[in-house]
Amino acid sequence: MLIQAYATKGDLAEVLKENEFQPSQLVLLEIFVQIIDAMVYLVNYGIVHGDLACRNALVFRFHNSNPQENLVKLTDFSLIRSSTLYLVVGSTASTANLLVLVRYAAPEI
Repeated sequence: MLIQAYATKGDLAEVLKENEFQPSQLVLLEIFVQIIDAMVYLVNYGIVHGDLACRNALVFRFHNSNPQENLVKLTDFSLIRSSTLYLVVGSTASTANLLVLVRYAAPEI
């Protein structure tokens, strides 16, 4: 059995498109910091996400009045791979042919 958390607000792209969504700068900063923290976590393990976009950030909680209550998590790790950019020199990494939309592709892909 697989149990997963449900993102009640949908993805960040959907939230940003909503007309009633008027986030303060502190809310946007908190969301940005959470995404950065997730990316730093991946880099610490030598992993490149490969498809970082608003559609791949799920919004679990959103509070405009209290930015610290917001909760955003990264998803869609289908293009994830190891990177020699973050590994010790001399280690090997396999390459894969990936079909990625060019406008969203990270330079490492």
